[in-house]
Amino acid sequence: NPEQQRAVRRVFDHATTCESKQLLLYIGGPGGTGKSHVINCIVSMFAALDMSDSLLLSTPTGAAAIVINGYTIHALTLLPQRKKGRVNMPLLDSIWNGVTYLVLDEISMVSALFLSEIACQMSL
Repeated sequence: NPEQQRAVRRVFDHATTCESKQLLLYIGGPGGTGKSHVINCIVSMFAALDMSDSLLLSTPTGAAAIVINGYTIHALTLLPQRKKGRVNMPLLDSIWNGVTYLVLDEISMVSALFLSEIACQMSL
């Protein structure tokens, strides 16, 4: 699919040119249109570039995280801890150390409020 190839190429170009501007890329579509294939291509590309440590895959649910061999966004952001009033900053730092790319799959399951909480947590 040319659109999927263009998306993977955009990530490749960004990763290999060390572009400092943040890359925001939305890949949408109904089930079965190849979004997971794009994720797999990105994972393979990062492995081939020896950049796997700079990529994290996440989803809002554990079941979806298993499918993409990733993590829940809660696990990556430690959000439940923040609601208790404390954040384990050394753990958060160790999770994100060296990470420059995040794939958030199943974005339709994430509310605007939750995205705001993620942004807040990650700007600590």
